[in-house]
Amino acid sequence: MKQGDLRIEQDQEHIRLLKGLAHPIRLELLGILSYRNLSPSQFARRRKEPISNLTYHFKYLEELGCIELADTRLIKGSVEHIYRRVKRVVFSDRDWLIMPDEERQIVGSTILRDLIGRLTEAVKAGTFTARDDAHYTWRPLTLDEEGWSEVTAILRGTFDAVEKAEIKAIERMRESQEEGLVATVALLGFESPRASSSDSD
Repeated sequence: MKQGDLRIEQDQEHIRLLKGLAHPIRLELLGILSYRNLSPSQFARRRKEPISNLTYHFKYLEELGCIELADTRLIKGSVEHIYRRVKRVVFSDRDWLIMPDEERQIVGSTILRDLIGRLTEAVKAGTFTARDDAHYTWRPLTLDEEGWSEVTAILRGTFDAVEKAEIKAIERMRESQEEGLVATVALLGFESPRASSSDSD
């Protein structure tokens, strides 16, 4: 499963959403909005493009229900509209199978950029290492096809378990009125290139 927490069903909304997200600018925009609010003018400055080229993408994502207006502010006589992300998207294994390679590259790189953005913000804010029980691990593996299938199944199971833990936490916080904390949990599993002979020299 590709986390990109909207569970997309096999219907017209599903098809419309997939088509709407099959655009590198909209995926980039969703990635940035995963860790900060953003206005079209801020996005235009970031991309060094005219705002007229980008406003449409905000409106399109708003129509899809992926983002919403978070705030407005008056700047030099004009109103700046600031948006926030309200839905995350999970691409099913079936979506990934039928997705063209070029779109896979766009989605994959966007997910990675989202994660790096959240990591960067956490490091800047000092929250990345703030908790004694924070967890950071990764390791290279050597697997056959059966082992790869077993590992990806473990990752899918872990993702589902984390999601259930969040639902339970939200239910507890509704009762206790505890403010809670914002956390980021990442799961990655991908094939790595083989080391070349020059790499081992």
